Amino acid sequence: MLICFTGLHAAGKSFFVNKVPQMFGFKVYDKKEIVKSLYYKETGKTDDEWNKWFGQKFEENPEAIIREILGCMPQDEDIILDAVHSNLEWELIHQIMPNSHLAVFITPKHLREERWEKREESQRPMDKYDQSRLKYWHNPKAESRCLLEHASWSFNGAASDELNIESFWQFISYCKEEEKEIEREKSNNPVLTLRMKKDK
Repeated sequence: MLICFTGLHAAGKSFFVNKVPQMFGFKVYDKKEIVKSLYYKETGKTDDEWNKWFGQKFEENPEAIIREILGCMPQDEDIILDAVHSNLEWELIHQIMPNSHLAVFITPKHLREERWEKREESQRPMDKYDQSRLKYWHNPKAESRCLLEHASWSFNGAASDELNIESFWQFISYCKEEEKEIEREKSNNPVLTLRMKKDK
């Protein structure tokens, strides 16, 4: 199972994914670190241009770079990808790995602003970063209008750890039931099963 997370800046997403999922046997992968390693592998550079490099790669051939990223993670384990911030990016991930799920972290703005003030990049307004991220959530080249259309679950950064741990347990239970339902539909539809075998 692959669970991808998204959220606005300082929502508490990365803090959560590096703390809670491991309790349930999930391995966490940071997309930024994966992209940095791919950038170094291709260019030999360790500077901060990796983000621009990723943007160019995504613009040229989005499916190819997404396959490269997914190829850096095990396909047969329970994993978390932090984070996905584009509706087109998510559609490609879900197309390549149908057993993937998207969760969003939602946190009141005043709490995000308090957390933002403690960060190194706080010299720049948080709103400017959020506007950039929201632009990616609404990539016009995607089939959907907004990334959040695909979200299966939401977590609240203002909630207690205990509540979010319980919510994560409920979420993975939901994901497993959804996957069982897909398998049942496939077994009851010989044409669909045959088509999916051909696609592999």
